[in-house]
Amino acid sequence: MVSWGSAVFVVDDIPTTVEQITSDWISRVLGRSVSVENVTRIGVDEGFTGGGVFRVTHCSGSMIAKISPEDSAARAAFAAANEREVQFYHLSKDEQLPIPECYFGAFNAQSGASVLLIEDLSICRSVPFLQGCSELDATIVVNALAQVHRVFWN
Repeated sequence: MVSWGSAVFVVDDIPTTVEQITSDWISRVLGRSVSVENVTRIGVDEGFTGGGVFRVTHCSGSMIAKISPEDSAARAAFAAANEREVQFYHLSKDEQLPIPECYFGAFNAQSGASVLLIEDLSICRSVPFLQGCSELDATIVVNALAQVHRVFWN
């Protein structure tokens, strides 16, 4: 089991399909009642996701669910990166970093399955990789990355 905030989570119960992201599952891991209205895949072919990234619309807003691949071979291939990402959010929870708030995260070392429930930043602007960004945008991003690296340096 993994403890995250007030919720306790059985790591064998990590969703690897969109159908497993349910009101019951989210309510259980967050430790409060959440009524899921819609789950929509986002971020297809954008970035290193390894599995699926979904916007979960619920009774009081939305959040992002990031899950590892359903296919066990693909899940194994991305396991180390997914474990590091879950650890990053866990280690960052008490820091004031320019990253999405993480509501829940878990990783199962035996199956390689992982899940993150993070803040939905859809109000922010996204720039396509091929388009690139302005010098000002690049400066903002580099400064944000520096804040994150400052915390984990050495």
